[in-house]
Amino acid sequence: MEIELKLAPVTREQAERVFSDPEIASCLGNRKQTNMETTYYDTEDGALRKIGWSLRLRREGTACVCTLKGPTEELSRPEFAVTAESVGEGAALLLKDAALPETARAAMAQPLLPTCSARFVRTETEYDDGEGLRLCLSFDQGELQNGALRAPLCELELELLSGEAARLRVFGEHVAAKHFLPVCGESKHRRAMALAEPPVREISPFFAASELLNYCIRSGYVQFWIDEEKQIHYGLTALGASVLPSRFGVDFGKSCATPPEERS
Repeated sequence: MEIELKLAPVTREQAERVFSDPEIASCLGNRKQTNMETTYYDTEDGALRKIGWSLRLRREGTACVCTLKGPTEELSRPEFAVTAESVGEGAALLLKDAALPETARAAMAQPLLPTCSARFVRTETEYDDGEGLRLCLSFDQGELQNGALRAPLCELELELLSGEAARLRVFGEHVAAKHFLPVCGESKHRRAMALAEPPVREISPFFAASELLNYCIRSGYVQFWIDEEKQIHYGLTALGASVLPSRFGVDFGKSCATPPEERS
């Protein structure tokens, strides 16, 4: 089980301030740097991603490790790792693990294709407060890649080696608050995959409601009229009553929102 807290984005200057923080520096061991090259894999129909799992082949310096990770819950996620020189070799070894969930096993049994990647340099050291909390504190800097799309990668990871997850959370949130760093809940894999997703543009809820009403009027689902006092009234047409419930799941017998005075 991997238990970690991720802070991102974090510049090298911000990471250096964390490493040299007097509260932290006295508890750190020697630093080391490792070149990391990661390729993520999935089936053609994204079977692993659909169930919240990710499979990667990572070259860590001279070593090569194939790792399968499950969905994150709080700070922890299941992790299975084997030494392997190829994703095929790694998948075959992982499938031999009796602890592997059947959903992941079924997805892994299908042909695997590369989906995205990450290239970065990891600077890491061990943190030991002398009271039972041991962490791997690492700074990753490089880039995420999905096809021709690229994005910078710069993050701090605090991975629990021994001690309680609750203490890791308290320590990580203290570091984040003290150095004004954002806590990140998304993995490298998730952020690399998101590079190819259409951007989400936030719009005003009033604009969305207006556009929806215009659509319903143009489609003949809703009609409006103006009374003698110049007030506008809207009404559901017979067509709207027959089409909207089945097409959009609208239940006209229930209110769409609770009036403010009735909210607890």
